[in-house]
Amino acid sequence: MARHHPKRPFLPFPADIQREYFASWITGLTDGEGCFPLLCLISKKSGYRKYHATFKITLRADDCYGLELVRSFFQCGTICDQKHKKSLPEAWKPAKTFLVSNVDALVSKIIPHFERYPLLLKKSRDFEIWKKAVVLLRRVKYRCPIKTYHGAYRWTEDDKKEFMAYFHAIRAGRVYNASVVPPSLPPPPSLFDGLP
Repeated sequence: MARHHPKRPFLPFPADIQREYFASWITGLTDGEGCFPLLCLISKKSGYRKYHATFKITLRADDCYGLELVRSFFQCGTICDQKHKKSLPEAWKPAKTFLVSNVDALVSKIIPHFERYPLLLKKSRDFEIWKKAVVLLRRVKYRCPIKTYHGAYRWTEDDKKEFMAYFHAIRAGRVYNASVVPPSLPPPPSLFDGLP
């Protein structure tokens, strides 16, 4: 569960950090510590479903400066406290999360970034699925500019089925698959090999 802080202005990106270098760093960081969640939230009262896509990077709170740089780089998103489960090691707490959930920012800033600086690991598959869901969210948003009484945009049954197909595809890809883990490499030769 994340606790949001009040909206803060976006600081300019530091002039002494090369943007190309930092953009590649963000992609590497995302391969390890980021995620592309799709959410389907169901109201307990009405049963109405709300569909969301977000981009997140979570780090320990003592590395928060890195998240501040990411927010400054993208000029969007928020940084919030991330509460971990009690079962996690104490060293993992507290943590902070950089979060982007605005669909226009996802389309105009996050998607182009990862298209230009591609992910290398399994999250590249998540991104390709997630990207389609974000485009769907934006299409629904601008196709139905008038909001319904409960504040959500109207979704057709086909829209809902399409989003849930992406939702389930990402969840299926997150299952640990030992068969794709490469075998251990042999240890590198020692500097002392061959010495008497």
